[in-house]
Amino acid sequence: MLDFLHKGISLETMERTFWLLVKRRIRVLIYIMYGFPTETAADFRQTHDLLKRLDYPPYLYSRFVPFPGSTLSDYCVSYGLITLPQRLAAWPES
Repeated sequence: MLDFLHKGISLETMERTFWLLVKRRIRVLIYIMYGFPTETAADFRQTHDLLKRLDYPPYLYSRFVPFPGSTLSDYCVSYGLITLPQRLAAWPES
């Protein structure tokens, strides 16, 4: 998923940074987004495996929302995953 999202970071770097912060007693809260296009159950399990390796730090899940005008929104529209509403007020029903 990191490659799909063009994050430019590896899991190894994320883990190493996490443990350096913990070592220096800096509290870490992890925000995890799920429901990206192409994400599979196996991808989600890998995210959970990462939390396990990090000894289950405080974390929050948030569902992916394809905001109009973003690269991921354009991706979703081009692959027919969503149809953008004509008016902003209609967005919650989309």
